[in-house]
Amino acid sequence: MKKVVETTPYGSLPTCLAFALFLFLCPALHSQNQEQKLLLKAAYSRNSEYDLYRFFDNWSKEVPSNETEAPDKWVAEAHKVFVAFYQPLLCGENGFQNKERQLYKDNPYFIVQNTLRSIYVADTIPYKTDELIGYYTSHIDKIISDESYRRKYIKDEKYNSYVKKYYGSADSLRTSEILWIQRQLERGYLLPEFDFEKQEYEMVKILTIKVDSNITFRPPVHFPDRKIVYLTDEYKKLLEDFLGVEYFEFLGNRILRCERLEQSEPKIQFVSNAAKVSSHTFYWELITYPYAYTIVLDRGMRRAVVDFRFDYWGGYVFLEKQNGEWKIVIVNKYRCID
Repeated sequence: MKKVVETTPYGSLPTCLAFALFLFLCPALHSQNQEQKLLLKAAYSRNSEYDLYRFFDNWSKEVPSNETEAPDKWVAEAHKVFVAFYQPLLCGENGFQNKERQLYKDNPYFIVQNTLRSIYVADTIPYKTDELIGYYTSHIDKIISDESYRRKYIKDEKYNSYVKKYYGSADSLRTSEILWIQRQLERGYLLPEFDFEKQEYEMVKILTIKVDSNITFRPPVHFPDRKIVYLTDEYKKLLEDFLGVEYFEFLGNRILRCERLEQSEPKIQFVSNAAKVSSHTFYWELITYPYAYTIVLDRGMRRAVVDFRFDYWGGYVFLEKQNGEWKIVIVNKYRCID
């Protein structure tokens, strides 16, 4: 007689039970989302801040942190790094201007990202000047002099033709790269860069390996006088539908209709009584910044870097583990983002 587990259509009884549970919960989840949608609409029509807060409180209870579900040690540690990094009410010594520190001072709720693009691991994470000079110089020497390393890092034929065309010899290439480092140092521009895109011939970059990507990521951030909600796809759509989503095509770009923005302005102001939202040319700005794109950890989990965005600015935040706790040590804020 065959076991029951072998006769199930999905290969195992636990899988069947999970699928049955999913089917059972789907109507409940849809119903809850619909109730939230109606509650937000009713709160706006009555101009009820009490009901608006109820909407956010329900959201907060419905979507908790998923820190305990981290699939591996890298994701688990990235949750801790994010908690230390995530400071919407930033202090001046962290490198942000006063207007940014005031952006969310009156909002009782923060809308936190629900995903993380990537987690990388690096053998080392240098960020101090002497560390960067040492790392970059050593890395350049290794690529130029170590044939086996060179073949591993760059396709040999392309590398050799590149060096011959632009520098004439490996010694000329090394001299050029070292001079570049010195110039950057003199200008105060010697900053750490990472090889996220794996571009060939970028020798002054810190090597990384991607260990996780596109993960659901809800770290347990906490503030004594604020509440946290996570921007899941369902709540993103709910808010966008409430605010109004309408586009037209212009030279291949999707742009929000001006008249729709005018109609949405009272709704933006209403929702912002709880959590700040705003309009962008191409989308609604719903996240409470800063937003993390990627997190880099060193193999010893003693240093970390967060590639971040704060409104129209972005850069790297460097953290170190001190007495078992992650602490921000430097913010490199260097690029403007559209």
